[in-house]
Amino acid sequence: MALSDSATVLETHDSTVVNKYALYTTAFQSPDVDVLFLSDLFKRENGRNAKSLREDFCGTAAICTRWIESDFERTAIGVDIDAAPLAWCREHILSRLPPKQRARLQFVCSDVLDNVSPLADLIVAFNCSFCVFKRRDQLKAYFECARNSLVDDGLLALELYAGPEAQMIGVDRIPCKNFVAVWEQAEFNAVTNEALNRIHFELADGSRIQNAFVYDWRLWSPSELTDLLLECGFRDSRLYRKQKTDGSEPATELCTRADVPNYWEVYVVGFR
Repeated sequence: MALSDSATVLETHDSTVVNKYALYTTAFQSPDVDVLFLSDLFKRENGRNAKSLREDFCGTAAICTRWIESDFERTAIGVDIDAAPLAWCREHILSRLPPKQRARLQFVCSDVLDNVSPLADLIVAFNCSFCVFKRRDQLKAYFECARNSLVDDGLLALELYAGPEAQMIGVDRIPCKNFVAVWEQAEFNAVTNEALNRIHFELADGSRIQNAFVYDWRLWSPSELTDLLLECGFRDSRLYRKQKTDGSEPATELCTRADVPNYWEVYVVGFR
């Protein structure tokens, strides 16, 4: 699971607010890293700067928010079927942004397969969110919808964890300032690649948020994704391995051969 480099709980107007959305954003997202990767890749590939981004399964819209903050010309659309995280983002994140920035971010409460929005330079589905599609025909339908929603030189970027350890039942504890995030892979079916994952939070006061998030997924392999992207009409598909760095080196590298550890994180990118 992608982990954030953040050290503190996400700040809000009300510093006493501690809920599962703030904790999740801090422990499991790294929007600065993601936006830098997306911006650099798009510029290298197309020779121009990306302006528009759509974040599917956006939740609290961390990538959308960082995207519009990074450049005054950038616009973003966050799409999620669940209204609750969108409402939280409006109250605790968008409210602290200047009006001109807020005007460049739009939320759509919709199934990603039903969403109709303006064409985008970039569409992202991070934190394995697309793994909610367990059947190949469902995932293919999503890829085709996304491709049709991209400009001619647009990119679709996915985020995935993989490797032998990704198939093991177990618990990872992620220490953050004032809390611990607990990632539990509770079940894994090696025949179907279905995984049942849960997130819990242990707070500094000794309390615990049990089953803050529960995910019933199919863990797709990187090769399944790259093959299906090509089948859906993308001209190219590539893997970029995510790496921890001290900031002096790129946080990703093009991955064509997986001489990697038992667990790794990867961006899967389709080029329209």
